[in-house]
Amino acid sequence: MSKFNLPKNFRSYLTNTSWLITEKVITMLASFIAGIMVARYLGPEKLGLLSYAQSFVILFSALATLGLDGIIVRELVQQNTKTPTIMGTGFLLKLIGASIAWLLIGCALWLINSDAMARVMILIIAGGLLFQSLGVLDFYYQSQVISKYSATARILSVLVSVGIKVLLIVNGADLFWFALVVAFDAALTALFFLVGYKHLGLKLSSWKFDITLARELLSDSWPLILSGLMVSVYMRIDQIMINHMLDSAAVGIYNVGVRLTEIWFVFPVLIVQSVFPSIIKARQTNRSHYIRRLQALYDFVVGLMIIIAIPIAFFSQDIVNMFFGIEYQGAGPVLCIQIWAGIFVALGVASSRWLLNENLNRYSLYRAGLGSIVNVILNLILIPYYGILGASLSTVISYMIAIFSLGIFPKTREALPQFIKALFFIRRIFTIKRFLK
Repeated sequence: MSKFNLPKNFRSYLTNTSWLITEKVITMLASFIAGIMVARYLGPEKLGLLSYAQSFVILFSALATLGLDGIIVRELVQQNTKTPTIMGTGFLLKLIGASIAWLLIGCALWLINSDAMARVMILIIAGGLLFQSLGVLDFYYQSQVISKYSATARILSVLVSVGIKVLLIVNGADLFWFALVVAFDAALTALFFLVGYKHLGLKLSSWKFDITLARELLSDSWPLILSGLMVSVYMRIDQIMINHMLDSAAVGIYNVGVRLTEIWFVFPVLIVQSVFPSIIKARQTNRSHYIRRLQALYDFVVGLMIIIAIPIAFFSQDIVNMFFGIEYQGAGPVLCIQIWAGIFVALGVASSRWLLNENLNRYSLYRAGLGSIVNVILNLILIPYYGILGASLSTVISYMIAIFSLGIFPKTREALPQFIKALFFIRRIFTIKRFLK
């Protein structure tokens, strides 16, 4: 067999990954271009207010997902005969979670010092959480390794969204309308997910809710709900703290640096999402094979983020000036620092699926809790002295501490040598053939 003659099962994962990468390339480019136009149109202060509203909603988004995303994919892979029940139960649970999140956001708004426009935008953006309950359709596509349907849905959704944003800019629309588009995006994506599901000949009417299954899912997911809340805190609390400790213009500048960083985070997510079904199956048949595939995954995603980080850090100021203009030049140093967080994000994404597969979900909670506490403390110390650069340093340090905290616990300590190998044995990074063995 030629070394380029890939096994049939791997070809399906490669095709699936190709769809996901194609989708992300198209949506990133479209969103990036629209983001530049919106940032230049709104300016740092208004962009900062919009970013603050989005960050506030994201703090509660873990309640909307209920930590079920990876669990539903796992159940659909392992128990495909129960697909209608898993889908129906997952959908209703997520809808209830989104409703609770929206109500809590509404209550929280009365406890903070925000102006009327910020409150209205937060409530509008939070409405989009309700439509995310139909994300269970995407989980079905993932479990069947047919992500071309979710990829197509997202491509169409983002193209429509970009078109609307262009129209808003051309017509001189107020900030309120840009918040409305954020919620509309979630609704549009859900609609296209439904179209793809119908195209497969499947019907929502076949879904069933099972209270026993719901209890089992929530029993597995509660640590992930709490860890999701913690992750949301240490991913977004910086923008909220900057808004209250500095001003909305600082949030807008900081957000540009964060946005230029986070667009690269999708690649480890895509890779893990696409190949992890094969890793789950390897665990069921051969433990050593399972460990080798995990190491290969860690190596690959870390190496990818290192290759991305080096040139971006070096040219960070030029990148910001070229795309966003001199008005946002303060985002250059933010990008230079924060791009290195991608290494730890990649390890976090991959190891989260490992923890899920080993039923060690509570350790996701522990490390996320530690990361969020460290981030808040460092923000309180560093932002008054170093401004938005202090927030960037806090983010990178907290990500690193959270990832390596798995070495503290006996049940997760085995992951630490794998992380170190991925970080320091660069020659191992692109040995993707280990997925084929």
